[in-house]
Amino acid sequence: MDAKKKGFLGVFGPAWITMMADMDAPSTAVAIASGAEFGYHLILLMLILIVPLYLIQEMSGRLGAVTGKGLAFLVREYYGKRWSSLTVGSIFVIDSIAYVGEFAGIVAGGELLGLSLAISLAFAFVFHSLIVLTGGYEKVERALLLISSFLLFFVIMAILARPNPSQIISGLNPFQLYFNPSFAYMAVADIGAVIMPFMIFYQQSAVVDKRLTKRDLKWEKLETFLGSMVTQLLMVSVILASAAIAARIGGQINVDGLATVFAALAGRLGIIIFALGLMAAGFLAAVTISLASAYGMGEYFGWRATLNHGNYKSPFYLLYFTEIIPALLIIAWFQRLVPIMIAAMAANGLVLIFPLAFLIKLSGDEKVLGSYKNGKIRQWTAWFIAFLILGFSIFALVWGLLRSLRFYFIG
Repeated sequence: MDAKKKGFLGVFGPAWITMMADMDAPSTAVAIASGAEFGYHLILLMLILIVPLYLIQEMSGRLGAVTGKGLAFLVREYYGKRWSSLTVGSIFVIDSIAYVGEFAGIVAGGELLGLSLAISLAFAFVFHSLIVLTGGYEKVERALLLISSFLLFFVIMAILARPNPSQIISGLNPFQLYFNPSFAYMAVADIGAVIMPFMIFYQQSAVVDKRLTKRDLKWEKLETFLGSMVTQLLMVSVILASAAIAARIGGQINVDGLATVFAALAGRLGIIIFALGLMAAGFLAAVTISLASAYGMGEYFGWRATLNHGNYKSPFYLLYFTEIIPALLIIAWFQRLVPIMIAAMAANGLVLIFPLAFLIKLSGDEKVLGSYKNGKIRQWTAWFIAFLILGFSIFALVWGLLRSLRFYFIG
């Protein structure tokens, strides 16, 4: 399709998939823990996060559409191979942790449906691999869009939980428990669950792979904004469901016992709805995270980083197929993965700072984007957001270490 003839539906895909993948299995676990432990108090934060989420991902889509290049390629071109290796290396590390969370979510959903761990892992690996064998970016995108529709089950889940309207309103009060260290730690985990490193790489490279250009920026921005709102409403939906159930059963919900939690929603129907939503979240994120890593590594090493050439023996595809194997082995051998998922979300901000810093620098550089570069206000706002994320992440790291030491020495 000629770029001049693309309307909203012709552009639709990269931003929406990125935003829906943001509501992944670990994000769902964090939202459950947030609602279970702190009720409705984190709702306002989730809505506020629509703004930085949109600002960051809009820059990613704009860079891809205007330059026709992915982030790793641009960092290497303008700042050298050393900085590019640091950026790509950091996302590769955090993605390796993220895979564990995604497949843990898939296995948890499978167990709720009566599937064994072995069957769930085998199904996850085969399904993950087959997605990119559909042939070309457009077909892969259609498959991911279909999977993303199952995440809307989280809205049904919130409705079934029947949350208290007056308590929902109290969650919109700007004066919350932010000086409570445990609350602050959970807030940082929620921030990490909303803004993740792979999203920057995936959206920019997917825009390039779909051959979107600056003519498509209007629709790409609209899609990014709509996706930002919907993914945060999904987070709020899970928090509402979790908070409502916790209040009804008179205590905190153990996020390791997901089956017990969602059986309280609507019996078997509640379990099925949650299981399908959780598995869809894990599948969608696992594929997009794998593609983000493959795009980034391909751009760094100079491989042909695209879904459109069909050479399944290329390093791009081999990386996609094999990088999830360690996560599958970890899931097969270890238990109690939900705390690891939450800790990984809290650590996301530390890793995010590298790609985010270069995203901001490139987006404000006239040599890179010309008249499409960030204005002064947007540039300073972006840097302010980046430093806030870094500060929150350092707090989460220190607080997590202190809690671990206290548990070790005191018990």
